[in-house]
Amino acid sequence: MDYFATRYGDQVLQEPPQRGFALALWALPVLALLGGVIWVGYVARRWRKPQPVSPAQAAPAETNDEYLRQVERDLGD
Repeated sequence: MDYFATRYGDQVLQEPPQRGFALALWALPVLALLGGVIWVGYVARRWRKPQPVSPAQAAPAETNDEYLRQVERDLGD
């Protein structure tokens, strides 16, 4: 193997060397997997946590009751 690597270069081994800049080729998949796991955990926690309702989104009960009474009156006629 050393003979072929010396004669034809490291690409003949079909495996990047574990030194120098090529070491990043070994580290990037591990870092990408770790980042993906962290991202999925963040999204899952955020998805499960109830979002606070702003006052603009929460309609008062009186308004809803009045609306329902109006609908019932309209449908009754």
